[in-house]
Amino acid sequence: VAMIPVLKIISIVGIFRAVGVLFGPVFIIRNKTKLQLVFGILRQIVIAVILLITAEYGLAGISYGMVFGVFLMSFIGTLLTLKILEVPIVHFIKYNQSVLVGLAIVSIVSMYLSHTLPSEYLSGLAISVVSISIYLIACFLLDKKEILALTRKVL
Repeated sequence: VAMIPVLKIISIVGIFRAVGVLFGPVFIIRNKTKLQLVFGILRQIVIAVILLITAEYGLAGISYGMVFGVFLMSFIGTLLTLKILEVPIVHFIKYNQSVLVGLAIVSIVSMYLSHTLPSEYLSGLAISVVSISIYLIACFLLDKKEILALTRKVL
């Protein structure tokens, strides 16, 4: 039970790790394996430095440090991938605006719910329901084509 707050913090890392998995194939397909190697080494160095800096703050400090490190490296990896694919960041943001807005709102609501609801299970269920709802609302408001495509796939 004492680990639940730390697990909540670290679960955020999974979001950014999921994004980071997509970088590797792009580097390989575009014959940028040396860049992939350098980026992988840099990622490990950044994580190691963050671990050293945050070790004195205990598990919660290390967890927040990991979230920051993985977010930072995912952001850098996204920029590198967009550059390799020759996709302007403006086009990327425009195409993914509903996802980005939904993610920001879900993050804020999830943090609020996780600190206000009395039960961990109730909190997890509420966060899941709210997250899906906010994503669908953001898609509908910002990109109706995306929500229609999703609805067609589900039905």
